[in-house]
Amino acid sequence: MKNKFSLLIFSLVLMFLLGNFERVFACSCGQASLCSNYNNAKYVFVGKVVKYEKTKGNYVLGEVELEVLEGFVGTKKGEILKSISRMDSACSFTFEKDLTYLIYGFQLPTNSLLGENAFWTTTCSRSREILKDSFYFSEDITFLRSLPDEKSGGKISGKVYKLQFIKNELEEIPFSEIKIEISEIEKDKNYFVFTDKNGKFEINVPIGNYKITPVLPENLKLSYTLDKPFGIRKGGCRDINYRVEETQKNK
Repeated sequence: MKNKFSLLIFSLVLMFLLGNFERVFACSCGQASLCSNYNNAKYVFVGKVVKYEKTKGNYVLGEVELEVLEGFVGTKKGEILKSISRMDSACSFTFEKDLTYLIYGFQLPTNSLLGENAFWTTTCSRSREILKDSFYFSEDITFLRSLPDEKSGGKISGKVYKLQFIKNELEEIPFSEIKIEISEIEKDKNYFVFTDKNGKFEINVPIGNYKITPVLPENLKLSYTLDKPFGIRKGGCRDINYRVEETQKNK
């Protein structure tokens, strides 16, 4: 009986330790939106690992060089960028020789050991290996290729929706035909676009600073206020989602 009790205690302790081990080492950073990743990255490109030099460090597996196959931000086809393959946390990004990746890269200091044109990335940034079967159907690739070029300005997109419980599950209910007014602050220019059947909208605009306002019918109001001006950089984007709710008199 004593042995059985000791075995039970040991099992419970082991389960506790393993559970905490998973929580400590699991990557729980979450992934930002496509547009947010794009805006924050120094380099966005599709590249192939053409050089891999293994290192003897505890966590750095090797130094890598990638040839750019298609550049979206900060680089262009044919250039060589450097990075490291590392395993010092669950969010670390590892590379393998001859594989192709979609990279959202963040700039390393110019005095880093890798020198210029060097970047770091993580699994949280949407960087990932590109599989041949899914390459041209990738959500990221489709989004990146749809952005205006740097000479054309940038893209503003978003959606208008409300949250509603349907069969005990919280779902998004889109609103179509909602007018979205967009004002370019410095030049006093105005643009507008309407949401589609999925409640989504998008419009290409010149580089500049903007303020955006959804024109809602009387039976709807914003769940929170989003009226802070924002800038659009060359070839950049901005995602703005509006959650609405019915006014009290219509509930």
